[in-house]
Amino acid sequence: MEDKSAERVSKARNLYERRNEDTYMKKVWPKLIRDERDRQVQEGTDLIPAAWKKTTWEEDDLDEAWNQPFEKGSIPKVDTSGDKTWATLLNRNQRIKNPKPDILYGLSKNPFTPGGQRANEIYKRQAGISKGMWHPFALVEAKTSGTTEIVKCQSARGGAALVSAIRHLLSESGHEITTPGADTKSVVFSVSLVPTLATLSIHWAEVLPKEKGAHTIYHMHTVNAYAMEVTENSRNFRHDFDNVLDWGVLTRKWWVVDMMTTINARIQAGHIPNQITGTIAKDGEESEGEDDAEGEDDAETAVEQSGSPSKKRKAGES
Repeated sequence: MEDKSAERVSKARNLYERRNEDTYMKKVWPKLIRDERDRQVQEGTDLIPAAWKKTTWEEDDLDEAWNQPFEKGSIPKVDTSGDKTWATLLNRNQRIKNPKPDILYGLSKNPFTPGGQRANEIYKRQAGISKGMWHPFALVEAKTSGTTEIVKCQSARGGAALVSAIRHLLSESGHEITTPGADTKSVVFSVSLVPTLATLSIHWAEVLPKEKGAHTIYHMHTVNAYAMEVTENSRNFRHDFDNVLDWGVLTRKWWVVDMMTTINARIQAGHIPNQITGTIAKDGEESEGEDDAEGEDDAETAVEQSGSPSKKRKAGES
C-alpha cells in the first residue's frame, strides 16, 4: 500500500469511525482493497524473464456481495456432548440467526464448464449459499459499536456455514469427509472489523477420532490482528487479504471447478441423485423456529455474558 493510500485509509477511518456500520464500510473498506494487482502470467527461465500483468479481481472471476443473507439452514448443527457450558448456553439461546455478512467474496459463473455450472444449479443451496455468487471463500463482518468479540461471533457463524457447505460438495464429489483429522479442503477466511482493529481468521473442520466421539468440530483461528491506527498495519492488512483473494481466485478456484465437473459426471453416471432435498449438509441441519436473516444473534449476547472465547473456537460458540 503506497503512503498516499495508507493516508487515505487513516483519514477515512478517523472521519467515519463514529458513523453507522454501512457508511463506515462504504467509505473505508474500498480503500483497503486493491482494484488490481500484478499477477505472474508466465514463469521465467534463464533466457526469458517472467511475465507479469496488471489484472483486476473481476478478470480472475472474483464476485462480491454486500449484506446478502445465506440460504436458510446453512449453519451446521454442533454436537455439544461433553461440553456442558456450551450445551447450556446453546439450549438457552437456540435461535441462531441466518448469516448475513457485510461483505462476501466468491466466484462468478465464468470459470465453470457447462456441466460444472449445471451441478452448481443442482446443488445451489451449497454452491450458491449466497444468492448470485458461487462457492464463497471469504467474508467480512464489521461494527462501529460493540465489541470485537461480537463481530468475531458473527464471523464464526458465517465461516462455519461456508465450511459445512463445501464439505457437503466434497462428499458428493467422492471425497472422504469422515476421516479423522483436519479437513484442509474445507478452509475459508474471515475478517472481523471494528474501527481500531481488523482480525483475519481461518476456518476449517476437524473430525475427531472414534474414541472421542467422531464428531465434526468447526474451528476458527486468528491468523493475525492489525491495529488500524498504525499506518504500517494498514499496509500489512492489505497485503495479507490480497493473498487470501489471490488464493480464492487462483489455487482454490481451479480445484472447485474440477470438483463441480466431477459432481456433474457422477450425476450423469447415476452415482448421486440429480437433485437434493433436506438439510444443507450431511453434518448439519436447519435451526428450529424462524430463521431470520435480519438483526443480531441472541447467542452473541450469551458470549458477552459468559466471557470472551479463546482465539480458537467452535462454531457453536457463536
